[in-house]
Amino acid sequence: MTRQSSPTHGSPRPFGSRDDTSHSSPLTPHRGATRIVALGSAALMDGFRLAGVEVMPNAGADELEALLKSLVSAKEKALVLIEAGLADEPGPWLERVRSEGGRIVVVQVPSLAGAGGFHSDVDRLIGLSGAQA
Repeated sequence: MTRQSSPTHGSPRPFGSRDDTSHSSPLTPHRGATRIVALGSAALMDGFRLAGVEVMPNAGADELEALLKSLVSAKEKALVLIEAGLADEPGPWLERVRSEGGRIVVVQVPSLAGAGGFHSDVDRLIGLSGAQA
């Protein structure tokens, strides 16, 4: 394995490993961790957990609202994956995050049982349905 010297410690580290220091550039001015969180049924969350995603199994609308409130308050960047039913009656924090855009992206994923007929809000917005989607 090829080794590189760490700019902060001078000791070798595995090639391709990330340095703990944050370096900004014009393309990445504020590097920081982006949380990936999934909320939904326990069975669906098992797959996300195996992929290393932070999960909230059997979470409901109240847990989604609390998560979004904490992400907004802490000014965190996040990708939030929610099982489709959680967006049926959006609360004030989900509405706010959707209207602001930017740091927090919320994406609906189908339930395990309903994956075949699932169409996201994006599909509906751009007019795709049926075989087109």
